[in-house]
Amino acid sequence: MNDDDLVILSWRYAALVGIIKPSGARMTEDEVAADRAQWPHLIKIDDGLPVFDLDEGAAFMAELSGQPLAECRRVIDEEWPENPEELFE
Repeated sequence: MNDDDLVILSWRYAALVGIIKPSGARMTEDEVAADRAQWPHLIKIDDGLPVFDLDEGAAFMAELSGQPLAECRRVIDEEWPENPEELFE
């Protein structure tokens, strides 16, 4: 699994928690709904806004990819867009 694959998993986590639309993560509404049903404990709201928790995002990526947690966190830190709104439609 390369960095691009891990970035896509980070988008999947972002869609799961609600900070980007499913299409921004290259997912369908049904796929995101299935993820939300499987991992409801990851969905958090703070002050009415969805939360992207870096540690939980990296753990989610590691669980799905089999990659080390540190590698997943590195990808979030280095590869996540500086302007995540780029992932919004």
